[in-house]
Amino acid sequence: MDFVGTVSGQDRNEKMLFVSQHFFYHFFYRWVRHIFDADVLHVKVHKEKLDRPVIIVANHVSGWDPFLIFSILNSKFVLSNLVWRLPAARSQFKTSLHRTFFKLIGVYPIQGMGDLNKSLETTFEILDKGHNTVFFPEAKRTSLSEKVEPKKGIAHLIERKNVYILPIFLEYKRRNKNKKGVKIGKSRAVVGDLIRSEYFIDKYRKEERHKAVMSYVYDLEKHLISRFGKK
Repeated sequence: MDFVGTVSGQDRNEKMLFVSQHFFYHFFYRWVRHIFDADVLHVKVHKEKLDRPVIIVANHVSGWDPFLIFSILNSKFVLSNLVWRLPAARSQFKTSLHRTFFKLIGVYPIQGMGDLNKSLETTFEILDKGHNTVFFPEAKRTSLSEKVEPKKGIAHLIERKNVYILPIFLEYKRRNKNKKGVKIGKSRAVVGDLIRSEYFIDKYRKEERHKAVMSYVYDLEKHLISRFGKK
């Protein structure tokens, strides 16, 4: 009986998340795109229903990044491929307000350090359910001039799971050129093409895969410069 009750509880949570993500897409993410006045370039406009989970991989500039990402994706693509999940460090789940908001939009806690298998355990479970997620291999907020070596977690994920990788490059107007804070009012982004995880397994050596995935994100910057000029 306990097992049946647990399963039905999980079903209710997933249905609630499905409904709430519809709501937040229409009434929150579109607002985010508006306040950041985003210029968006799609290398390819994705509208299709996916046959496997997708991991969105992006550079990490601001705490707004996950919300901006969803605001710039095609609505049909987002809503056809629910449910989406967002990782955040356990330290972010401090207050009941944070926990409630995170639960409604699909944020889940991750352990930032330690054994890779353990720190990625929840992400593996999410992919097993067919859910999609967002991953920031840099593992910290960086400035655009600060290219850091990505962590190996993304390579670990694609070696264990058949997924699509969707690279996205983000750029914001700065509050101050010497600081990492971003200014409400202007952003630019490039959405890349979907890449099967097997591509990275076949083309790159094990020790290069995490860097290879992130290189596809950084390479998108040239499309921004070509279309909108250098910021």
